Amino acid sequence: MPAELSNAGVLAAIRSLNSATRQVNTSLKQLSTGKRINRARNDPSGEVAVSQIKPEIASLEAKLKSFDRKESYLGAREGAASVYSDLAIELRGLVVQAANRDGFTVDERKAFQLEAHSILKTFDHLALTSVFNGQQLAGGYQAA
Repeated sequence: MPAELSNAGVLAAIRSLNSATRQVNTSLKQLSTGKRINRARNDPSGEVAVSQIKPEIASLEAKLKSFDRKESYLGAREGAASVYSDLAIELRGLVVQAANRDGFTVDERKAFQLEAHSILKTFDHLALTSVFNGQQLAGGYQAA
């Protein structure tokens, strides 16, 4: 009987070793993947909860990507609007200068008109060439 007891002890030790090895492997897998549940057997009820949440997570990730695209688009529009604003301020200054008939000669006022026309053409060029992902940022304006 002592031989049987020692065999039983060895078998119990092997079972304990196998159980400990499985636990270590599970822990290593959880550490390497960063997930507590890698298989349904790790936590069956947790797996059910995760499987119900996964579509919501995918939907939220899609919305975040959409918001990122919209943010980039609005940033591009804001940049274009800033350029338009700067040009409009310059154009207004030219109009005010040109209105001063006593302070400038006819040739100087004609130069102001040429510069104003150039600014209007720049508006048109920017409206036609300011594009984000194939979409125009502003409608075209045709300078006369």
